[in-house]
Amino acid sequence: MVTLLEFIFQGFCEWVYGLILDIWNYFTSSLLGVMSLDFDYLKTHIPIMGDIQQILLAVGWALLLGNLVFQALRSMASGLGF
Repeated sequence: MVTLLEFIFQGFCEWVYGLILDIWNYFTSSLLGVMSLDFDYLKTHIPIMGDIQQILLAVGWALLLGNLVFQALRSMASGLGF
């Protein structure tokens, strides 16, 4: 009886793992599809797309610089014994 439950649990884990792989595959292919879009077409049909692009670029740089400052402060504080 215990081996039967082990097989059922193993099958369930494999099924969940397969679902996770399918979801990840769908997500990555959708993301690749979005990244391969022609933004000139979107800019002509959605006038605010240029502003959104600039906002996303600014947010990306802010996150990058914020992480740089955080890592620098963390390494300096670890040298002081914190």
